[in-house]
Amino acid sequence: MDFNKKHGEEKETYSPKRLKGVAVEIPGGKTYSPEELQYLVSDAELGKMSETLGRNWQLIGLSMGLESVDIEQCEESNPRSIQLQVYEMLRRWKKENSERATMCALIQAIKKNNASVSWRKVNDILNEHFSN
Repeated sequence: MDFNKKHGEEKETYSPKRLKGVAVEIPGGKTYSPEELQYLVSDAELGKMSETLGRNWQLIGLSMGLESVDIEQCEESNPRSIQLQVYEMLRRWKKENSERATMCALIQAIKKNNASVSWRKVNDILNEHFSN
């Protein structure tokens, strides 16, 4: 497990090695093995995932290793659109984590932080990915 010090607290980030062998259940959908979800998230999927998140999305970014200043910049750059704020946050996460920016890490961060999320839309994104 990786830990980053932020504001005097330990913030947990997700590592693919940590999740090996732990089933990932998607509420209202199916359960995936971590290996199935270890694929790198595309920018198109990040755009779709940004449509799934609502309240407390900032906590997801912090738990994935972004700093509060990164989150604030995402908010300031797109003051009228939460979706664009979330998308910018996810792109920064992907850029900083390149090979660890997997769907598994993203879903685990969403679940851990109890963010407001449309699991139906997440299921649609995963179904589309696996049908191609």
